[in-house]
Amino acid sequence: MKEIDTRKLCEVNDVLYKINRNGISGPTEVIVTSAKQISLGHYAYKHNENERYSFFHRNIGHSLFKTKEEAEKELDKIRKCALKRKLMKEYEAKLNKEIGIENHFIIK
Repeated sequence: MKEIDTRKLCEVNDVLYKINRNGISGPTEVIVTSAKQISLGHYAYKHNENERYSFFHRNIGHSLFKTKEEAEKELDKIRKCALKRKLMKEYEAKLNKEIGIENHFIIK
């Protein structure tokens, strides 16, 4: 397994943008106050005096982004996927009613 130098992903005083994977909130600005390797590429980030976050390097590009635009684009994608899932569930319920199947759902 090849080790990645995760210090190159972000450095102290870099600004990252955090989104919640539930698609409800974000992007929130996160200022990197330390970039210490704790274990397996685990780093600690600070948002403000009252909140501390820590993330694995693999979070960058998934729930942490280098630009606000990237974060907003991912958040939009999450929201569109949630809408698609909702519409598919509604269609499945309608289809079940039409063909006479009760309580059978494929889409969760």
